[in-house]
Amino acid sequence: MTLFQSLHKDTPGAAAQITATAEDARSLGFENVETHFEPQTGLHTVTGDLPATTAQRAIDRILGR
Repeated sequence: MTLFQSLHKDTPGAAAQITATAEDARSLGFENVETHFEPQTGLHTVTGDLPATTAQRAIDRILGR
């Protein structure tokens, strides 16, 4: 599972939201979490990967297994 969020630089608090999303993703077990700013498009982005085993554990926890 891949995480991707993108916000335009003119969005109020975009950089802070992207940073918070990255921190949340890391705490939830996402790996390779990175934040970027693309000057040409004005977009702040965060990406990361959730390993299948971590995703399955999260699903099991939600379903009470």
